[in-house]
Amino acid sequence: MNGQTLVARVAVAAAVYSIDRPYDYSVPAAWRETIREGHRVMVPFGAGNRKTEGIVLELQEEETSRQLKAIAHVFDDDVVLQPQQKALALWMCRRYFCTFFQAANALFPPGVWNRKAETYLPGELSDEGLSPKKLRILAALRQAGKPLTAGELKKLLQPEDIKKELAQLVKSGHVTVQQQFQQNVREKKITMLRLTLPLEQALGQIGKGTLKERREKVLRVIHQAGQLPEKEVCYLTGMSTALIRRLVTLGILTAESVQVSRMPKLLKTETPEPISLNEQQQAAFLRLQQLQQSGKPEAALLYGVTGSGKTQVYIRLIQHTLDQGKNAILLVPEIALTPQMLKKFRLYFRDQVAVMHSGLTATQRYDEYCRIQSGKARVVIGTRTAVFSPLDNLGCMIIDEEQEPTYKSESDPRYHAREVAKYRAAQDNCLLLMGSATPSVESYHAAKAGKYHLLTLPQRYQNTPLPATILADMRGQLREGDPSRISRQLLEELQLNLSRGEQSILFINRRGSARMATCIDCGHIPTCENCSVALTYHSRNGRLMCHHCGFSQPMPETCPECGGKRLSKNVLAVTVGGKSIHDFCSLSVKEALDFVNAKPEGLDHMILQGGRNLSGGQRQRLTIARALVGSPEILIMDDSASALDLATEAKLRKAIAEKTRDMTVFISSQRVSSIRNADKIIILEDGEIAGIGTHEQLYENCEVYREICRSQMYEEKGGNQNG
Repeated sequence: MNGQTLVARVAVAAAVYSIDRPYDYSVPAAWRETIREGHRVMVPFGAGNRKTEGIVLELQEEETSRQLKAIAHVFDDDVVLQPQQKALALWMCRRYFCTFFQAANALFPPGVWNRKAETYLPGELSDEGLSPKKLRILAALRQAGKPLTAGELKKLLQPEDIKKELAQLVKSGHVTVQQQFQQNVREKKITMLRLTLPLEQALGQIGKGTLKERREKVLRVIHQAGQLPEKEVCYLTGMSTALIRRLVTLGILTAESVQVSRMPKLLKTETPEPISLNEQQQAAFLRLQQLQQSGKPEAALLYGVTGSGKTQVYIRLIQHTLDQGKNAILLVPEIALTPQMLKKFRLYFRDQVAVMHSGLTATQRYDEYCRIQSGKARVVIGTRTAVFSPLDNLGCMIIDEEQEPTYKSESDPRYHAREVAKYRAAQDNCLLLMGSATPSVESYHAAKAGKYHLLTLPQRYQNTPLPATILADMRGQLREGDPSRISRQLLEELQLNLSRGEQSILFINRRGSARMATCIDCGHIPTCENCSVALTYHSRNGRLMCHHCGFSQPMPETCPECGGKRLSKNVLAVTVGGKSIHDFCSLSVKEALDFVNAKPEGLDHMILQGGRNLSGGQRQRLTIARALVGSPEILIMDDSASALDLATEAKLRKAIAEKTRDMTVFISSQRVSSIRNADKIIILEDGEIAGIGTHEQLYENCEVYREICRSQMYEEKGGNQNG
């Protein structure tokens, strides 16, 4: 309308939560026909008018006398916030106390926001009254004859600092600024070639002379394949792109720009066997089928023991969903599980499967986003971010291992994928299926209360027996004075596995020196007065701490329950038993050697892991312990801050030499005394190799090594200290 202004209400990235609201901007004439609600834009914001990202929430014509700032740039591409996504973002910002932009940006693939570059041009104002420095800036801009960036301008005027003067020239209007936006991620396109005419007719139009033979070769290669990428034609024929494009100009070939995916190509695989469900699986599937066809949002918990065949139910449900013309999303808790699921599901759904997780590159995620948005992919598999996939017409959403904490985001917006999935299921009137062998307390409670439909798979597929589980009570060992970190039963099983040449995995789920503290006599476990959970012992500060609310208390010297009279170190003992890593690092050398020599027979390999906050001496003793217990490779962190004196160090190195005759020893050190007897020494200077060889060879030929030796008071050949 004449005399009216098109006003855009924009959610701005730079607005923090306290001032998060839509801001009004005028739409320049150049963007009036193309801008739409949901478009991504760049806008000036704040007193300094710094350019920031934004999303258009609403457009309306207004007769206004307000002086509105104008939108600087509109990203006119396919990545647009759709109405359903806008509603989801509004719900997220209310639910998770984040800004609307933070919520909406989580729905976009990474890399869609373009890089901003500012270039400068001389204005038309008079130069009168300007300082010599400003005149030199204007002269450089005029002489260049093209827009220059601040960096390019600075290079021309080196070594002058022009930042302040350039800003003043922009403010006064003597220099104008142009905004240029370079897209970080864009689709990959290739040129595909095919014959416009039948081969015989095309060969009759390629002319005569020296080029005929080469042109004929190109045409025959393309005819044989039907169509080929331009680069591949050049590779196969050895012809230049100029020759091929000449054939396009003559109308013999047709060139078409085609978007291609940067995801690895799907390898040909065998035909999958039809899904065969047992009686329990079939009953669960039929119930899910009924829920899906109810025409309203439904939620179900599939509670099945490990190995009960939940994945087969998922596949059968997704097959039914696709047959109904609808789409599906499958969430897995970890990136490591995605390839396994992807391989299995691609057997059945082939190119209809897209994958979304943070392990992909930005370009790959952009390609998958475009495939999903265009409808080429109908099944999305991924981690928690896949819940935002732009799939329309959802038929079901599946959350595998729904109890896992990885579904909760640890950065803004701090959403939980399970809650977002519930909202999307309500939006699309689809089925939400949560599967687990150990469901979360809240999900299981909701299922028992009737909020979710509870489906169970109590038996393993084909009645395979569950592995034996043994609960070992180690309190008896503690009472007998055995503080071993490993129960006797576990030790026997480890020794048995080693004797059979089998492998074992030990999971240690703890922070601090121990899992918890317990009284040897009565079994009392100190708990948090706020959370009623066992307190964790931290030896560094000697306190029992709660990892939920932060409550802490000193380690009691007597048991608060039975008042045991033993010494404090014996009254409350670490339940995992033995010496923790930090305790072990603080042992004397003799105690460390005694500990190693007393290791159980047959247990040839032990892995000890140290913390980041260990002192130099503790780190050294820890790595020496690794060497003494039989690690195949030894890394000795021996820096100048080590707490060990030279005599003690010599004893330890002698012990290492006796224990590691058939091993390769790697030593990282700043002391010549630590490495001078090595078979090979590598000297690094500023990240580059300055020399390789023995002590004598390097002292002879490497100036850097010679200076190190002299600085540490070593003589040229004998290596004895000068005293």
